[in-house]
Amino acid sequence: MRHEYDPSKVNTVVLMTDGQNLDPGGLTLDQLLSKLQTPQAKLLPVPVFTIGLGPGADLNALGKISKATGGKAYAVKDPANLRSVFLDAVVQRQCGGSC
Repeated sequence: MRHEYDPSKVNTVVLMTDGQNLDPGGLTLDQLLSKLQTPQAKLLPVPVFTIGLGPGADLNALGKISKATGGKAYAVKDPANLRSVFLDAVVQRQCGGSC
């Protein structure tokens, strides 16, 4: 996102996931949080709005990711609620998670 950063646009990520890190070669949560909090991240903020899907979603990890970036975390246990949660995330991304 930062490679395409445009200060005249809304620069955010909406991530829908179960929040499980199953990639043995991938970043750990601590490594990811470190990357999200670099000096460049402060200069080019990209809030990440996480949507945890299903009862097994790692809401603790998703909450940390969102908090580190100025975003917001959501939990969706019932697929019928996905639409309203997604719409709220889209609205929140336009005001930096504080509307």
